[in-house]
Amino acid sequence: MSEVEELRAWIARTQGLDAARVADLVRQVEAEAAALREKASAEASEEAEGILKDARETAKETERVRKEADRHRKDVSDAERRLAELQGLIVNADETAMLQEAGI
Repeated sequence: MSEVEELRAWIARTQGLDAARVADLVRQVEAEAAALREKASAEASEEAEGILKDARETAKETERVRKEADRHRKDVSDAERRLAELQGLIVNADETAMLQEAGI
């Protein structure tokens, strides 16, 4: 039912009613509207709390992943440094072998 139809139905119901009855109907509608606003506010508050909880959990997970990535970067850096050391030893060993072949 559209709002216009609802208003027409309300007007039809209220015609012939005394002012006190109309005032009662207005108070009833206002009370229903206040209850709906309160319910909507409570639902919004609950949803906001859920969003905040999710955001905190996401922030914790992000920090954990960041720390893990830092550890992996350090491991890679250490491995690259060790690889460079080993490559230097290989070059030295190759040079030594060549010198020995030449009789030096």
